[in-house]
Amino acid sequence: MIGQLQKKLSFLLSAVSICFLLLILLFLFFYNRNSLYMGMKNALTNAMAQPLNVPTSGSYPIFQLVIREDGEIEESTGQDYFLDADIKEKLIQKALKQVKSEKGSFFSSVEGGSFPYYCKRSTEPQEEREESPKDSVGEGKDRDFSKEEAKEEARYRLVITDFRKESTSIRRLLGVLGMLFVVLSGG
Repeated sequence: MIGQLQKKLSFLLSAVSICFLLLILLFLFFYNRNSLYMGMKNALTNAMAQPLNVPTSGSYPIFQLVIREDGEIEESTGQDYFLDADIKEKLIQKALKQVKSEKGSFFSSVEGGSFPYYCKRSTEPQEEREESPKDSVGEGKDRDFSKEEAKEEARYRLVITDFRKESTSIRRLLGVLGMLFVVLSGG
């Protein structure tokens, strides 16, 4: 009788300790993963907040594009050593598809999360506004044309970074925590 109670109690304590260990390891994993993702999103957001010609420095390489609705690249700046031409094309196509369903700005990625980006509808730079002639108030046709022209000239700004090392680190951390769980729960 006492032996059966000891077995049940030891089994119960083992189950509780394994569950507690699992919760601790999951917390560590998700905390580290979340901090990496938040750092990456902050880097992309900060780069988007700066003018295009201002270089950004930080823990992530930043590459910026201004594209038209037809996919043509108007302007680019930053470090693009991590982007191949086909990845850049996939990124532009995915962003243009997503722009139609999203409103304002959005975060997304290509290649399984290796190349995250932030897309936002770009406004016309201040220099171009000052150089363009002002419309006269009396002409209604001119105003309609400028509205159509504005629709045609929709531009989007993409801020892209390389997240491959961090993705690999997250997968390795998951593997290490999994092995640690097996070792600690088995002993």
